[in-house]
Amino acid sequence: MDVMIRGSCVSRDVLSFDKKKVIDLKSFSSRSSFATLTKENTSKSLSKKHYENIKTLQSSYQKRMVKYDFDNYSINSLINNDISLTLIDLIDERFHLAVIDGKIVTRSLEFVKTGIQPDRIIKTDSIEFFDLWKRGVDRYLKFFEKEFGCKSKEVPLLPDSIQQYYKILYLLRLHECGCK
Repeated sequence: MDVMIRGSCVSRDVLSFDKKKVIDLKSFSSRSSFATLTKENTSKSLSKKHYENIKTLQSSYQKRMVKYDFDNYSINSLINNDISLTLIDLIDERFHLAVIDGKIVTRSLEFVKTGIQPDRIIKTDSIEFFDLWKRGVDRYLKFFEKEFGCKSKEVPLLPDSIQQYYKILYLLRLHECGCK
């Protein structure tokens, strides 16, 4: 079974229990928020100097994940990939976003370690993040539907997770603003 994972290394590590090697991990990306996947954002690219900063990271895994986020890999990995199952883990939605030269990237710990100074930060609990996140999810699902014809059983489950995420962030936002 060919699998794509968009989430954490914990989600990926579950595959180590596949002793019979029935599962083949075709695509894996982590440390990347759905908020970076809007059409406007994926059409932008970063300068070479920012990619040079990635080289300061210690592990090839860290370098790859930051580069994948810069390149919007999770959208690109949907194209022309024959996948049987997609696992989406929302853990990386906890990271703030960074704006660099007009492009939005995920402000993961690995990104911070690159030393790149963002023009500004978009906080996870902000209305702006919320809007970007919803548009990114919508775009991802449209790509998913186009590439896979929504044949996966997991697709209908995702909107419930999104609604729960929205509710939690909305409640946090209300609490932060002092609203009731």
